[in-house]
Amino acid sequence: YYADWTQEYKQQIPSWFPVDNAREQFMATYPFHPMVMSVFERKWQTLPRFQRTRGVLRLLALWVSYAYQSGFKGALKDPLIMLGSAPLEDPFFRTAVLEQLGESRLEGCITTDIIGKNDSHALRLDKESVDTIKKSSLHQKIAKSIFFESNGGQTRNEATIPEIKLAVSDPNIDISNVDTVLDNLEQSCYFLSVENKRFKFGLHPNLNKLLSDRRASIKTEQIKELIKNEVQSAFASGNGVDRVFFPENSNQIADRPSITFVILSPEQSIKDETKVYQTISEMTQNCGKSARSFKSALIWIVADSDAILYDEARKVIAWESVKLEEDELKLDDSQKRQLSESVKRSRRDLKESIWRT
Repeated sequence: YYADWTQEYKQQIPSWFPVDNAREQFMATYPFHPMVMSVFERKWQTLPRFQRTRGVLRLLALWVSYAYQSGFKGALKDPLIMLGSAPLEDPFFRTAVLEQLGESRLEGCITTDIIGKNDSHALRLDKESVDTIKKSSLHQKIAKSIFFESNGGQTRNEATIPEIKLAVSDPNIDISNVDTVLDNLEQSCYFLSVENKRFKFGLHPNLNKLLSDRRASIKTEQIKELIKNEVQSAFASGNGVDRVFFPENSNQIADRPSITFVILSPEQSIKDETKVYQTISEMTQNCGKSARSFKSALIWIVADSDAILYDEARKVIAWESVKLEEDELKLDDSQKRQLSESVKRSRRDLKESIWRT
């Protein structure tokens, strides 16, 4: 079953895995997936605190015990014990893992990004995903696999995409979803670093964490100002059409035979349909205290909702705030490149969100 899967996808898994002898590999490590055993041999055995016999046996014993209990309760349905099913949510198992790694500070990384809290990122992403990903808890499985592959290696402390795909090689999982899940984790996790498609969970917060901290401190007035400036910029180009931005009174819209775009403030969105139509009707019928003569000259432009605009504008302000402090933050070259790309992308996303809304 699993051996046939490795044959089918041998171009996408690590070249060192003996595909021709895959059946023997799976039988030799049963009930564990071969990647569980090989991660200790390939990476963890070089750790100063790693106990190759007693330490591994204790970990595996806890792992089997948890898997047995979960299987008995119907919570675990995987035919093999895989890296992705590691019970990192269990404090005793998590402590045993961190003892072998010799780094207790990684607990914050686990509980924030993988599992251990109700709002852990991988856990939340699974809950919000489509059924095919949600049912397999694929965000959690991939995040756990990355954690084991990227902590312990003294020469190569990272997880490659082929390693990740082999680690979650359940034939019931659509392998094309792996790339989607990796993108989601990269955009959401606080302690996951990614460079050249190599993934690592570590101690240092990434740009996502810096972004989150900045977003929380941004004032609503800043957001409103940026949105209005960007909306004006979006509708500024082109000749032959007059423009009136964010009118509050009907006399701000001239009554003349000239095609005019009247752009309402984003807060006056169509979600408040009754109030917006009442405003449009009143300003179309009247110009100040007089009846409007050229009603059909007005073309009203109204947002579907201001929620997306607010979110994108907040992101722009946050990224630019981080950019201003990149020297003080002591970012590495990879993070600086990522930051520059994020600033550009956030600006582009804000412009696109104006047209979408």
